Amino acid sequence: MKLRMRNAGKWVVAAAAAAALSVSVVSAGSDRDRGKAAANSVIQQWGTGDKLEQKAMNPMASDAQMKSIDGQQSFGVQMSCPGSQKFMRLTMLPSSQGDLQSLAMDLDNDLDGSQETRRMFNGPYAAVCNNGLIQCPSGTMNNCAYFRWRADSSGVVLDRNNDSGLPNTQADLGGCYCFNNSCGNGLLIRNSDKILDDVGAGIAVAMQQQRPRFAISNKTTVDTLSAEYFGQQGGCGADKQPEQYFKNTGSLQSEGQVAASDPNSTYAKILASPVSQGHGATEASCVIQRQFSTENYDSEVLSYAFRDVGSVTSCGVRCNTVTIGNIDLAYRANCGMHTQAVAITVNKPQLVRRVTLLTVGHDDWLRLFVNGTQRYTADSRWTYPGARCGENGNRGVKTLNMDLTELFRSTPAGGIVDISYDLSYADKGRGEAVLQVETEPDCRIATERIVNGCATLESRTDCRLRDETVDGVYTWRGYGETGLSPLPSKRTVTQGACGVEVVRAWYDKYRVYTCPAGESPYGGEDAKKRHESVRSSFDPASGNYSDTRKEDGSWSSHSGSVTLMPPDPVEACVSMCRTRKLRPGVAVTESGAVNQKNPNGPAYDYTYRECSNNVCATEPGEEVVSACNCRSSFGEAAAMMQTIRQTKQDMLCQPN
Repeated sequence: MKLRMRNAGKWVVAAAAAAALSVSVVSAGSDRDRGKAAANSVIQQWGTGDKLEQKAMNPMASDAQMKSIDGQQSFGVQMSCPGSQKFMRLTMLPSSQGDLQSLAMDLDNDLDGSQETRRMFNGPYAAVCNNGLIQCPSGTMNNCAYFRWRADSSGVVLDRNNDSGLPNTQADLGGCYCFNNSCGNGLLIRNSDKILDDVGAGIAVAMQQQRPRFAISNKTTVDTLSAEYFGQQGGCGADKQPEQYFKNTGSLQSEGQVAASDPNSTYAKILASPVSQGHGATEASCVIQRQFSTENYDSEVLSYAFRDVGSVTSCGVRCNTVTIGNIDLAYRANCGMHTQAVAITVNKPQLVRRVTLLTVGHDDWLRLFVNGTQRYTADSRWTYPGARCGENGNRGVKTLNMDLTELFRSTPAGGIVDISYDLSYADKGRGEAVLQVETEPDCRIATERIVNGCATLESRTDCRLRDETVDGVYTWRGYGETGLSPLPSKRTVTQGACGVEVVRAWYDKYRVYTCPAGESPYGGEDAKKRHESVRSSFDPASGNYSDTRKEDGSWSSHSGSVTLMPPDPVEACVSMCRTRKLRPGVAVTESGAVNQKNPNGPAYDYTYRECSNNVCATEPGEEVVSACNCRSSFGEAAAMMQTIRQTKQDMLCQPN
């Protein structure tokens, strides 16, 4: 490594002072004579710039041995690893629209001191990212292509595709910001140093994936649009194999803690140095985040309107069984026809996964229609409008497994699919059709909020904002605005099985403040004391409390009061209603049908229901027997239970 020496005379004097300690002066004479002899020895050894570089500076930057002034002893003094000169040079050529029209790169790919690779990347480029460039029509941010830095054995290139072979998206390139005229005038020139930094860093990261020990050690600005970079191979001297942590960052923190606990480590020495102990400010970091939560709206995909009898029951996650009619219905005409139907409103056709007509059951004849088109008939000879009577029907349950998915998917949003059947019966006919409906998850953003973890630091007048990055883009650096801002980007918000894509201007802001050194603003002792004074003195009946505050360094007592919310009103009673529903079928015993022994007519099932807003919520087939009221039915219930108990006792055979 060739080094240019400045103030070589000062280096000689310093070296002479250090080396004079190891010079043995044998001749007698005055102290003045001995000092002159020592100085002459130092001047003879290191007295010129070339000698100082060869015998002092080179050993400190390489594995060459340094010798004592008298040349009798050799020892190692290497302080840094060899670096390559002009590892890379980048030159930007802007356009009239503020784009990066082209980027020239001279690269020393193998770190041998010779820049053997020269490449020209032609834009126009409108934005720079953590790991690439965005190419757009000049002066715009429309119809853009995304290129990322990729290193191979021959150097560094801009790749249009990601590792999967698909075109890159902005998410593949990390944090990006725009600098052409569509985002502001003159941003490329005003922030050229920052843009060169980010381009060089992206190239370095790409090279480190091929060569983990490579690092950019320094950067020199040549002019407004050009910069030279110095590369270095790590691992010389006391080699700790740092590349092992490149793809194993989880163990890096624990290793750092071990090194920090060593009092002889560089970390401990810097921390205990007078410069570190005497600094006048502390750094405080904080985060402002945009947070989301999602909700599932599966129930809004389809809605059902039954004509007369039908039901919807769950058959699993996002799966419903739709029953049209009821196999237990009984029709008592000698020859008649009954029609059942359901109108299914398709609110979101794109979320319909599968619709299957599973089974039909009938006694006697049944034919089924979907949107007026016949899809099933028990007898192909039944083509006329009226009932089919005069002979026994084709009774039973038929498995169809008929796929109706495309019919539902092709229906416009808000469109209706009608499914109906005609049932012809001779006596006590029955009919039923069963569909199975499966849907995709319908997820939406339920809540969106910004959590400001920087509120405390923002409120402190003695703290200053030093740096701020928004989604990886520096918007504030060195106590001043950069004029840069991130482009809106897309993210997927996932919560359980529910994922929603959102596009926002930003998601995360990371800030660093500097505050005067002294007592930490986050100790919390003063806040705990004030909280305890309020908590212990608060009167829940009146809302009065005492407040102990620290003002101007001293504590003072205050009193206050808060308005308490009145308790929620409680109704005097729970309003109830009584309903009844015809008991399906006919109960039988060993001696025959029960209805033949019941002179009071058909049997009913009775239910008590809680009213809402004085409305009795009934199910299909129920009728209200007692309207909503606050009267207690305890006596009636007790009498029924007592009757059952006494009837049971009459049936027991017990000794006297």
